[in-house]
Amino acid sequence: MVIFNESTLHEYLYNWLYQKNASTFFGFIKQSDVKTLIDVRLNNVSQLAGFAKRDDLKFFLKELCGTDYVHSPELAPTKDILNAYKKGGICLGKCTRINF
Repeated sequence: MVIFNESTLHEYLYNWLYQKNASTFFGFIKQSDVKTLIDVRLNNVSQLAGFAKRDDLKFFLKELCGTDYVHSPELAPTKDILNAYKKGGICLGKCTRINF
């Protein structure tokens, strides 16, 4: 089991969705036996990776991994927090990079 704090989890998932291919991402989800993926993105329909768009992600998670998909934007960081994070000006708790 890997435990993340808020900032490393966001960075980790961002890297998986935008810097990895679909095979790697869904292989990791399936191997980890993820039961439900909770998507906290404010905008989950206009992303760089095609498989990360809401409807495609929901379909592939269920078909390839047996994983449920829930969109909960109320859990998303505000745009101000995201902008600060993108500029490297935010770290919640102890920040540690985890590479697989």
